Amino acid sequence: MSVKPVSPSVYQAVFDLNVALEKVSHDLQELKKIHFLPGEQLTFWYNLISRMRTEANHQLLFILSQRESRNAAHYDHLCYQWERTLRDPADVLLEAERLKKQTAGKRKGTGTGKSKRRT
Repeated sequence: MSVKPVSPSVYQAVFDLNVALEKVSHDLQELKKIHFLPGEQLTFWYNLISRMRTEANHQLLFILSQRESRNAAHYDHLCYQWERTLRDPADVLLEAERLKKQTAGKRKGTGTGKSKRRT
């Protein structure tokens, strides 16, 4: 798995797109205040721009989220490998003892699965 970092400029571009589309939406709302301009057409354009903005955000953020998730998994793996190299060998023995007690506790609490005969 290779890491494909997302440049901050990508997030800046998404931000800039939102600012620009929000400006267009605002301007269309202002134009609607001028009564001799076609209000229904301006409302249609406003809705069209709003739909474009939301669909663009949805798609772009979905793609960015997928890439960031893959990157996070890659870095988690690298951190895990590093932590394993730092692990004290005695920790392995302590962990084995903890698991042994945990398993014994489960057996004791749930039984061995054999039913006891009543006499």
